[in-house]
Amino acid sequence: MVPNYMRLIEADWKELRHVPPSFVDYGQVARIAIDKGRDLALKFVPTDRADYGELARLAVAKNCHALAYVPTNRADYARIVMAAIVYDHLSPAVLKYVPRNHADYGKLARIAVRCNGGALADVLTDRADYGELARIAVAQVPAVLGDVPHYRDDYGAIARVALQKSGLVLRDVPKDRVDYADLARIAIATTASAISEVSTDRPDFGELARLAIETDPMSILDIPKDAVGYGDLARIAVSTNAGAIYRVSTSHAEYDEIARVAVQKHGREALVFVPKDRPVYAELRALVGGNGEDEDEDEDEDEDEEDSSYSDDEEGTRAQAAAALHVVSDELFELQHSMPEGTYVRLSAALKRAHEQI
Repeated sequence: MVPNYMRLIEADWKELRHVPPSFVDYGQVARIAIDKGRDLALKFVPTDRADYGELARLAVAKNCHALAYVPTNRADYARIVMAAIVYDHLSPAVLKYVPRNHADYGKLARIAVRCNGGALADVLTDRADYGELARIAVAQVPAVLGDVPHYRDDYGAIARVALQKSGLVLRDVPKDRVDYADLARIAIATTASAISEVSTDRPDFGELARLAIETDPMSILDIPKDAVGYGDLARIAVSTNAGAIYRVSTSHAEYDEIARVAVQKHGREALVFVPKDRPVYAELRALVGGNGEDEDEDEDEDEDEEDSSYSDDEEGTRAQAAAALHVVSDELFELQHSMPEGTYVRLSAALKRAHEQI
């Protein structure tokens, strides 16, 4: 009596090891096992089967680690690797299974790092085409810059590509490089919050901080309040963007003067970000046409009127929420390479929806 192999495999994919390769429906049984066992099931499939290539492509497409069981001397090896690169592109581990002396290694490596820049980690740095592969990789995943050796003559060129995609990878650039200032300018022009990666004791910190503020006034949050010139930088920020006052340190000695600049420039739009318990608040309220403390006492009644437009609190809440989402967005962007792509995409979409609802 012939065993019911289909039922055996449905119950436990590892039973594939007991299925005779001569079984008429072996291919179908193997597909079920691969679907259930993913990469591990391929090790039970005889490599001399006529349909091995097809089964191997199916397995590596589900999990690139199945490449561990594929003979590298097969004529269709590159095609099987391509299936892993294209369909399991979220895994950067593909190249670790490909012999570095394989005739198609260069071509496969270029495709691999283009699909997932993290694959660069398995590329030998002394390859003649490493620089080309690194530039492709960091353009796709800027954080991969951390894997690029600092001593390379083309490090600066590779870093420029990465920094033009995400200024936050400035954290991986050695601060003692002679071209650090140039690289920092690129980073800050791309992502203003990259100023947080620059040491405040640098003689050019003020210049770089000003560039950050000009790029995005909200980056005042990323500048230490004890940095030389913080007050002047904050004034520039709040003069440009009313919401920047929300990111200015309220414990800074010049806060009241900075708040005054913001309110004089933007009026009520900036006032909503100033804490009401500040001694200067009544003065600032008067600047925008209010009458100080009496105005504050009537505020609750105004909020209850159904036909009123934005109340100060409503406007402030919305603006504060927008600022908070900006912070979350920055953090998400920085962490995107440490999470599955699908997770990052879903969180980004959720942030976008949240922003649209404010």
